[in-house]
Amino acid sequence: MSQNAKLEIWGRKTLDAAWTQKGVLFWLLSPFLIFVSFCWFVVTSRKIQQRRLIKVPDYPRILCIGNVLVGGTGKSPILRALAIRLLEKGHDVCIFTKQLKKSVAKDVLWNSEKLQEQHWKELGDESLEHLLLLLPIAQKYGRKLFLVESTERGKSLEIFSSYAHQCGYSLKEIVCLVDDGLQSNKFSSHLEICVWDPDLVFTSPPFSIPIGPYREGFGAGFSRILNRHSIRLWSRCQESPGQLEKFYAKIKKALHRFGLVFQQGRDFPVTYDFKAARLDGFEPATCTLNVSPLDVDALKLWNTTGWMVVTGIARPERLLKDLERMRKGCTQEMNIVLMGDHAPLTDEVLQQMHLAKGVVLTLKDLARFLTDSRFESLLHSKPVHVCQIAVSISTWETFEELVWKGNL
Repeated sequence: MSQNAKLEIWGRKTLDAAWTQKGVLFWLLSPFLIFVSFCWFVVTSRKIQQRRLIKVPDYPRILCIGNVLVGGTGKSPILRALAIRLLEKGHDVCIFTKQLKKSVAKDVLWNSEKLQEQHWKELGDESLEHLLLLLPIAQKYGRKLFLVESTERGKSLEIFSSYAHQCGYSLKEIVCLVDDGLQSNKFSSHLEICVWDPDLVFTSPPFSIPIGPYREGFGAGFSRILNRHSIRLWSRCQESPGQLEKFYAKIKKALHRFGLVFQQGRDFPVTYDFKAARLDGFEPATCTLNVSPLDVDALKLWNTTGWMVVTGIARPERLLKDLERMRKGCTQEMNIVLMGDHAPLTDEVLQQMHLAKGVVLTLKDLARFLTDSRFESLLHSKPVHVCQIAVSISTWETFEELVWKGNL
């Protein structure tokens, strides 16, 4: 495990921990940390006030899916699930993400209708992850998929609006999904969907980082943040018998902490299903993954010596728990390499992967590694298994009615 990954995991555990579990170092630094948290809260609050003054454009129609927690709530799988429903219902979809790829010095706009005129390697890992899953769906239903990356989401909206008019696309048929950005003061949206973790809402301090795990808020008044967004999605309910009822109780308990109640038609539990597949190949010309489901014998390979897990995602401990559950209590330890969130592939990690019998990656890690030419040879030399999260909302029809109402 890299030093950055160790520091990141320690930092997240400290942020998430309840007051009584913060540790000695936290209490020694608490006066300074409280000051930093308050400054963060003030800056973010001003941005949100400015956001409210921005007029929502008539077109394109904008849905913002974000969170208040610092990463790891599962908003990206939710965004993709919503995008799939839109494509299936005959809408074109444009997804806006913030540019995190430092090597790219320009705004990126990707159009599924112009595969031969652009290169997917220009996209960052989050956009490429969306592309790998959504492009086949868009092609199946004959719809257009757009991906826009910029350092500012407000700028992305301007870029796409101008591009759509130049190309003669009807904005009436395009729904824009903003991946994160609830705290941005550069744009506004027709609907704000916030993803929460009920366990952290109930236990962690309701403060901005570095006191608590939140991007906004400072103690008293945190209930206003929970109440601000049109729809509250609650992750991560496991897909197993009896879990949904227990999860409802968790949500109600978390809301009760701040004097709020569960509201039908506003609060939606999100069920997560951990899936794994064998990567059979990748077609660079069409940016297409060839995968096949893992059978029981393939999963047993994870319990043999020589297999390794490589990941650089937020909250990797959740991935590791999912892997352990799929391994069904096997005592054989896997070689696990944890990188920092969005970390690039290093020579050291690549060498370990070449020495392994097989490699387990998340889809986000695969998307990031595919842009590295050194990774191509590994795809042909050993088995690679890819993990991803599939989500469903307990009452999709009610949720969709709220999302579509007045907008679609």
